Amino acid sequence: MPPASGDGAQGKGALARGLWFDTAKLPTDSQATGLDRRFVQDPALVQFGVDTAYLVPRALMPWDRAG
Repeated sequence: MPPASGDGAQGKGALARGLWFDTAKLPTDSQATGLDRRFVQDPALVQFGVDTAYLVPRALMPWDRAG
């Protein structure tokens, strides 16, 4: 459910366009057991529509680990 008012972290006018999230950004998987590196602060992370995959760490899943 989108926020009741304002755009929050979604960017200016996102809710008016019917967007609940920035489709250029991928969330971190909630089932991840770890990350391959730390998050870094970068201005691109708050720019709506900018692909930031190169900045965001990969989620490590239980089946990714050799065991």
